[in-house]
Amino acid sequence: MPEVMSETEKLYKSLRENYDSYMESEKRKRQLIELQEARFAKLKLEQERRKSSSASNNGSLNFELSKTEEESLSKKIRSLSSSSLSSAEAQHLSNLPNYPSLPVFDESLETPKLPNNINGNSIESQPAQRTIETIPSVSSIVPLHNSVLAPPTNGTSSIFADIPVVPSLPQKPPIAVPATPILPKKPITTAKKELFHKTVNFTEGGSPLRTIFLPAQLIDRFLLIAKRNTRKKLETCGILCGKLNRNAFFITHLVIPEQDNTPNTCTTKNEEKLFDVIDNLDLFVLGWIHTHPTQSCFLSSVDLHTQNSYQIMLNEAIAIVCSPDDKFTKNLGIFRLTDPPGVPTITNCSLTGFHPHPNDKDLYGECHRQSGDVKSGHVVIKNELPFEVKDLRS
Repeated sequence: MPEVMSETEKLYKSLRENYDSYMESEKRKRQLIELQEARFAKLKLEQERRKSSSASNNGSLNFELSKTEEESLSKKIRSLSSSSLSSAEAQHLSNLPNYPSLPVFDESLETPKLPNNINGNSIESQPAQRTIETIPSVSSIVPLHNSVLAPPTNGTSSIFADIPVVPSLPQKPPIAVPATPILPKKPITTAKKELFHKTVNFTEGGSPLRTIFLPAQLIDRFLLIAKRNTRKKLETCGILCGKLNRNAFFITHLVIPEQDNTPNTCTTKNEEKLFDVIDNLDLFVLGWIHTHPTQSCFLSSVDLHTQNSYQIMLNEAIAIVCSPDDKFTKNLGIFRLTDPPGVPTITNCSLTGFHPHPNDKDLYGECHRQSGDVKSGHVVIKNELPFEVKDLRS
């Protein structure tokens, strides 16, 4: 009987430890999800503020430019027209001879009256014509002398008989005033549209997958960091973090957390320190990377549950598996859970440790983009992309 009780206590203790471990894991998942949601909200707010600021600045600039151009054009036209007309009139006035001064009559003076009978013809008293007090333009001078100073044709007397008659001048051709040139309108410049990476990949359920750019040198750098554990046949893991830029993710940091290593598992510890580093650098968690020193490239049942926690926070999150041993034909794999059926299947699975799943091959797949086929995967390995390494173990 005591032996049965001892076995029962051991079983209860084991179950209790598994339950506590599961609850702690769920707590970390919720913390990561809240952190990621805060990141997206902050980034969305900054993008909207930047777009509104850019639109307002460009609009006011175009308005000021168009207003300034219009005023400058009006001043140029007025200046050009004034100078052209003044020079033309001055040239014409310089060619005219000096005429005798004409009497100028004022309306306030008494209007002279003609006699009632001239040469037997009865003429009613009418006010005499008054000359124009001001000469508005050169063209009006010629008809004035031709009409007023010409001698009477009917032999009648005139009040201007004592003024010498000036012969009429030949009519000069009209002055050609140069037309004001029409300046070409400058094209209205609009603000350049901000470029974005086009989304070309989607989940099995149709949800969009933004592109992730992975530095090619990052994998070699990670294998060099994990080399000591690899020699001891121990797994090593790291966290892939980065930034969202123009609708695409760029992996910019490889964070090596404090961890417990075994030949088949790798468990992070002191995760508060890890969260502080990610939060202070304002980074997104884009996935994870780990080694299989004694196995080939695949996602185990434990790896599937780990990847599911990352993919729930970010649909584009990835898992990179490295098999450094040359005896395996496949040394590198970049995976994601299918959605569906991978994500809902693993989410609804409550088992822990290594355990089988139905249709394991359909639960995850490769997501590395092959050359020439943009729809083959949303992860692009690119040379010469910068990245930093943060090793929290030391």
